[in-house]
Amino acid sequence: MLKAAIASSIMSVVLFNLTYAENSKPLRLMTQYNWAGLTDKEKELYVSGVLDGQVALLNEVAQHAGPKEVQNMNAMVQCIESEGVKRIKDSTESLMVVHVEDSNKPIPLTISKVLAYVCKSYREKSK
Repeated sequence: MLKAAIASSIMSVVLFNLTYAENSKPLRLMTQYNWAGLTDKEKELYVSGVLDGQVALLNEVAQHAGPKEVQNMNAMVQCIESEGVKRIKDSTESLMVVHVEDSNKPIPLTISKVLAYVCKSYREKSK
């Protein structure tokens, strides 16, 4: 009886969320224009979410990758954990100043560029 009630509750939540998603506008990735209106805390939260997503993706990809790719992915995760969200956020903002041509591109692209630069030494250490 309890399992049925829990299953029913879960199904109600899923259906509500599906209905909401169908009737709402699609989400857009944040650009530099949107970024400028955020507080420092909101920017850190956004970067944290992007990093969480990238680490989750790396973990999923690692199941099907070769040893060298897994080594690079582990180095990236170690970099993210060691450098921290604030450093990556600050570096993202610095890169925006230098690469104004990216102003219409999504912020996750800029964060990826930052990770490639900031985490280079971690990848080199893992070789």
